[in-house]
Amino acid sequence: MAIHNQGGQITGALQVLNKENDEIFNQEDIELLSAFTSMVGVCLENANAYAELQSERQSLEIKVIERTAELAMAKSETDQILNAVEEGLFLLYQSRDKYIIGAEHSLALASIFETDELRSKNFLHILTRFITKEVVNKTTLFLDLMLEIEKKQSFLLKLNPLNLVEAVFVSSGNMKFLKFKFERVVSNNSIDHLMVTVRDITEEVKLKEKLLESEEKIKREREIIYTILQSEPGTIEEYISGLEHDLESINTALKKGGCKDAGSSIAHLTNLFRIVHSIKGNAALLNFSLLAQKANEIETRFGELINSQKAGYADLVEALFLCRSLHPFLMGLKHSLAKIQSFQGQKKATGQFERQLMKVVEKSAAESNKSVDLDFQNFDASLLPASNQKRWKDIVIQVVRNAISHGIEPVAERQLAAKEVTGKIFLSTASEEGGTRLTIEDDGAGMDEKKIAEKAIAMGIITSRQLETMDQSEILRLIFHARLSTSDKATDLSGRGMGMNIIDDALNSMGGSIEIETKRGVFTRFTFHFPGQVE
Repeated sequence: MAIHNQGGQITGALQVLNKENDEIFNQEDIELLSAFTSMVGVCLENANAYAELQSERQSLEIKVIERTAELAMAKSETDQILNAVEEGLFLLYQSRDKYIIGAEHSLALASIFETDELRSKNFLHILTRFITKEVVNKTTLFLDLMLEIEKKQSFLLKLNPLNLVEAVFVSSGNMKFLKFKFERVVSNNSIDHLMVTVRDITEEVKLKEKLLESEEKIKREREIIYTILQSEPGTIEEYISGLEHDLESINTALKKGGCKDAGSSIAHLTNLFRIVHSIKGNAALLNFSLLAQKANEIETRFGELINSQKAGYADLVEALFLCRSLHPFLMGLKHSLAKIQSFQGQKKATGQFERQLMKVVEKSAAESNKSVDLDFQNFDASLLPASNQKRWKDIVIQVVRNAISHGIEPVAERQLAAKEVTGKIFLSTASEEGGTRLTIEDDGAGMDEKKIAEKAIAMGIITSRQLETMDQSEILRLIFHARLSTSDKATDLSGRGMGMNIIDDALNSMGGSIEIETKRGVFTRFTFHFPGQVE
């Protein structure tokens, strides 16, 4: 009898021979055997299926073992590579609004980020531990754009906010310079993730800074030596003494400076501003351009802090570090002067202040694109009080610079006004009862009383009602108020509103007085009266 599977196909045959009683097989025997063969067919089919399943299972087990070995070997090789790489290397995946660090990363990454908990962590959250919130926000936008396939990667990489970033690790106190690089990993025309590398380039940056410092030092020394050789030794020694005094005044002011409130901090910064402004003016007098430039940078920062009206302790600390950057100039001056004096004898000459002031005029006029002559015909420095030489020199320098910046008109304007193309500044001195008179006059545009008054009202120095009772002299004296300037923008020459305030302070410390005369389009004249004996 045929054996069928469940599909009706014959898979075998069953033969039964000879009944025990030698009887003939009947219909009942046939039906019984038929039922049995049906069961046998199912059993045979199941046995074959099981055998095939066992064979497939064994094959899969072998494949799993082989694949596991391959993966283990690949992971071992990957680990070796990641551990050997000196850069931080990891994959970055986007998960909703988060950017997740992949499961595998280089061993160096943990060292660079100073944490072992990086696997599957939020990259932006990790960044907040050592980078400012502002940079992190920019990084978020950058990463969002990097994952938009239609945006050009070459263009986006130029906007990378982490291309070079300063990182501060509070727990260790370390400060590092890190450089991040991002690369898209594209699959099926979509960006699957980003591959990121990060390098600690602190040593490279420090080396570059040292090289720049070395170059700056060489440049500074060359300028100092050249200036010393072009100047009288007595002038340089006097300048060094004055610079030492100014820097010591800064240190004293910072030591005494408190931060009880913003007002006291602003007052200290204003005092420092005056000193640095004086340092800049004296540096320009001797043509120490690098020192003048550095002082101008510090002055600009102080001006920003003063105008913010929100200065505090941190700002005073910043002021201290800024002012300390002036000390290398003083050390360089002393060293260079001593070196030159070892080969040269001391020389003395007359008119050294006049010659140096002429250099200031030439430089300031060139920077302002103006033509200016300085007339010393009636000037005698020996008449001015020797005990306050630094103070009256500061006054002269500041007034002359202001005359060039505010008074003398550009060539085109002078031509339209039918004036000589070259502006004139006159310096004269004369003895008078009880002291000396110093006059500084220019033939420029004169002072604009209306503009001075408007600026003073806008700054809250005076009110409109007070202005109604003020005469010309009182309005002109408003220029001595701190931060008041008629310039529309600040330059190296003017616009910060502190120069005339410095003059007022110097004059008061000498016990002197001042008269101001001006006429629009014709002239401005400052007349200073210095007492004969000033301690």
